[in-house]
Amino acid sequence: RVPITLVSKSTMETLDMIPAADIIVESASGVGIAAACQRKPIISYFTEIALARMEKANGNRDWPPCELGVNKLVEGEPRELHDAIQQILLYGGFEELRRKQEEVFPEPKEKDAAVRAMADTLMS
Repeated sequence: RVPITLVSKSTMETLDMIPAADIIVESASGVGIAAACQRKPIISYFTEIALARMEKANGNRDWPPCELGVNKLVEGEPRELHDAIQQILLYGGFEELRRKQEEVFPEPKEKDAAVRAMADTLMS
């Protein structure tokens, strides 16, 4: 058994939970990108209803983080989600996702590079 703790937004902001999370399950949320930058395993879970809504809004069913390989796409029944979580947490299914996260979202070569880039943008 894997212990699960659900925390609501009224208790803590979503982005503040990422560092302590073992895995992130999201559905078309920016939190997945933030988690990928922190090298967390992410599952993008879509039911058929969610996929239909995404297709209506965007004209397709593609979720860019999954297309990039930084999130694992899981579609369909909750059992599929269960199996994906087990694969990642218990059977080493995170290695490939992590490699893609490192490739797509590399760490800056020098400390404070992001802050410097933001300051330069504001000053120009």
